[in-house]
Amino acid sequence: MGIAWVLIAGLLGLFEDLYLEPEVLAGHLLTLEGSPNAVFYQPALLGSATTLAVMGSQPFGMAGVTYARLALSSHRWGWGVTTLRADAYQEVSLHGGRAFQWSKGRFGVALWGLQLRAGLEDRRVLGWDVGSATTLRGFHLALRLRAGLWPGWFWRSFPLRLALSSKIGINPTVALDVEFEEGYEPEWRLSALYTMTPLLTVGTGLSLSPPQWTLLMALSLSPEILYAVRVHPYLGLTHALEIRWSPFGRVR
Repeated sequence: MGIAWVLIAGLLGLFEDLYLEPEVLAGHLLTLEGSPNAVFYQPALLGSATTLAVMGSQPFGMAGVTYARLALSSHRWGWGVTTLRADAYQEVSLHGGRAFQWSKGRFGVALWGLQLRAGLEDRRVLGWDVGSATTLRGFHLALRLRAGLWPGWFWRSFPLRLALSSKIGINPTVALDVEFEEGYEPEWRLSALYTMTPLLTVGTGLSLSPPQWTLLMALSLSPEILYAVRVHPYLGLTHALEIRWSPFGRVR
């Protein structure tokens, strides 16, 4: 089965919780294995197949808030761009990364640049991700460390983030994720994925801060299609659509 996606809400920048990303942090090993979107979150999971992924997301009733993402991977290299628009606020990021095989698993590195604009204010962040993935006594484990700097008269540190993921089972598959960020409480997420038929996979996810529930439906066609909705206690419903295409097959 070429699909390994589960759903959870997206958290990024000043507009955290306003949009939905199918593979943000939660369920790294469920959602990102062999996906070009691994370049954004866990570069160790970049795959060998040439794959293109396009995604768009928008909260219901918030026409001024849109999020879009484009990613391409090939031979364990990955490249991607994201854009977020919310009225006068705009955010654009560029990412590039590479995964490597080693005796006990995989290792990956990604570099990224982020530009944030709010009215007349313009800020830029340069950063890096380092990730690893391995299997230990039947558990699939992943670790990612993220850091960045604000360029300017003085270099100010970007909050350091550490994300841990674990996965167990075949069908259904369950994953538990926790993210630590300087100055914040840990974020816990639980996600599950179930293949109902060779063409249909469903998933669900629960985030605890704030409580959010998400539901995924994925069709293993050519191209692959993902549709997801999230229930948020303050923002209501957000939906996202993603399309993935691998012209030469999904070899990881």
